[in-house]
Amino acid sequence: MSSDLLNSGNNLSSATDIISKSFQVNSKIFPMTNSDVKTILITKKGEFLSFQEYFVKYKCEPKIIEILYNNIDNAIPNADFIQALDQSTVLIICPSNPYLSIGPIINMPKIKTLIKTFQGNRIAVSPIVGDKAVKGPAAKIIEELGEYPSCYTVAKYYKGICDIFVIDEIDYKYESSINDLGMKTIILPTVMNSFKDKTSLAKNILSAVKQ
Repeated sequence: MSSDLLNSGNNLSSATDIISKSFQVNSKIFPMTNSDVKTILITKKGEFLSFQEYFVKYKCEPKIIEILYNNIDNAIPNADFIQALDQSTVLIICPSNPYLSIGPIINMPKIKTLIKTFQGNRIAVSPIVGDKAVKGPAAKIIEELGEYPSCYTVAKYYKGICDIFVIDEIDYKYESSINDLGMKTIILPTVMNSFKDKTSLAKNILSAVKQ
């Protein structure tokens, strides 16, 4: 659906708006840019795979040696994204894949600068629980890039753009190491198996901001 919308002349913002309305999503969703930025994964076999090829066609099986964000240095930030960031008092990085989902956003130079100078609380939730990914290939990618898959490794990736780092109760042993990175560590139940779990985590994070 998104490809059809883009091919018919819509930019990413308008395509996103059309899709979100079709699914009756009330919250506003702003892409970081309407410029053409592509995530490219270089594999051990020397192949250059697009995100779609890696994730859908090859089911995340190829071993990765490097991740590139093509055209990211020349991309122009989305004005609505910038306005939303300027008007916000809290920035929350959800427990998504740090390299494939969050990476393209925080590695865009102009946006990274805005996040670094953000005046409110900056919070990130670890997608790694018990040294394993809750979902998807995050732990696999971390290991292939030469790091141990842990919440601490994700915290290191977010160093400089995060004030508070949320980890699961099972990972309490990493608390002091993450604190040493200059972040405040908060320990909460982060695995969301139900709607109740999701709302509880959201409320706990917002409560932590007010403290």
